[in-house]
Amino acid sequence: MPTATPLVHIVAIGETISSIALRYGLDMGAVLAANPDINPNTLTAGTEVIVPLGDSTAQIGTVAEPLALTVETPVCASTFEGGLHCLALVRNPLDQPAAEVAAAIILLNPDGSESRSITAPMLLNKIDPDQQIPAIAYFPPPVASGIIPVAELVSAIPAADSGFGFLPAEVVNEQVELNGQSAVVFGEVEISGEPGEMVVLRVAAVAYDESGRLVGSRLIDIKTELVPGDAADFKINLFSLGGRIARVAIFAEAYQDK
Repeated sequence: MPTATPLVHIVAIGETISSIALRYGLDMGAVLAANPDINPNTLTAGTEVIVPLGDSTAQIGTVAEPLALTVETPVCASTFEGGLHCLALVRNPLDQPAAEVAAAIILLNPDGSESRSITAPMLLNKIDPDQQIPAIAYFPPPVASGIIPVAELVSAIPAADSGFGFLPAEVVNEQVELNGQSAVVFGEVEISGEPGEMVVLRVAAVAYDESGRLVGSRLIDIKTELVPGDAADFKINLFSLGGRIARVAIFAEAYQDK
C-alpha cells in the first residue's frame, strides 16, 4: 500500500504545536516527531508543519477534552494601523498545574456570525492552581466594525504530561513603578536546578485597572546558566490597552533549555 502523503499546515499567528495537533485530532508528540527540526517554543507564523495523518487518520475527531480551565471575555484595543490586540484571562481552578494552554479568540459580527478567529497561546507555558494568566492574540487589519469578541478554551493538559522540564522559579525583590497608562517592573527570579544547567526563564507582567479589569500584559524570555546562590534580574516596560494601570501581577517560569 502506498504511504499517505502528509498534510502541510502553514502556521498562523498565535498557533502552537499543541493547538495544531488538537485541530487534526493527533497527539502532540506525533506532530513533533514528524517535525524534528522545529522548536515548539519558537514557532513562528508562516512555518510549514508536517501533519502526519497516515495511519492516524482514524484519530481525527477524537480530540481529548481539555482540562476544565475557565476563560474570560477578551479585552480588545485597536492599533494605529487598524489591527486589534486582544487579551483573554485564563484561570486555573484545579488542584494541579496545566500546560499547553490555548484559547480561541473569536470576533463575531453584530448578527452573531463569525468574522475571524485565532488560536491564542497563553502568555506562559504553565499555569499553576489559582493563577490567572492571559492568552494573547493580534488580528491584523482590516478588522470589521462592530465586532464582538468572545473566547473559548482550546487546549489544556496536565503540566506533568507536557514536554517541558519545568523547574521551580520564584519572583523576589519585585518593584513596580506606575505611570498612568504605563508601568516599569523590576525584580529577580530564583531558580532551583542543577548548577551549570542552561534554562529558559519566562517572566510575565499582567496589568489591571482600579476595577480589576485586565488592561495589558508583557512577556520576556531570558536564557541563563544556573549558578548556585544567584538570581536572574529582569526589567519589563508595560503599557495599557486602555485605562490607568492600578496593579501589576508578576509571574515567572523556568524550564530546561533543549
